[in-house]
Amino acid sequence: MNSEIPVATNSKYAIQAINFIFYRPIFSVRDFMHDTGIPTGAAKLLLRKLREGDNGILKTLHPGVGRLPAIYGFVELLNIAAGRDVF
Repeated sequence: MNSEIPVATNSKYAIQAINFIFYRPIFSVRDFMHDTGIPTGAAKLLLRKLREGDNGILKTLHPGVGRLPAIYGFVELLNIAAGRDVF
């Protein structure tokens, strides 16, 4: 994963993203931007690339509705932790 995310995102913020999603595998965009310190535009682009890329590293667990932000999950890590395919 440490080598896939920088390639998938081509972002200078890839290391912050990796550290964050391993520390907090279920999160909102707001939490991601606040905890990583990545600027809003760069954070949204980075997350979109991680969701829509060939690997689909992140999955939308709950879509954003109105003022409620979308909730994303690092499914591969969650499935490993659960010992089975949860998502």
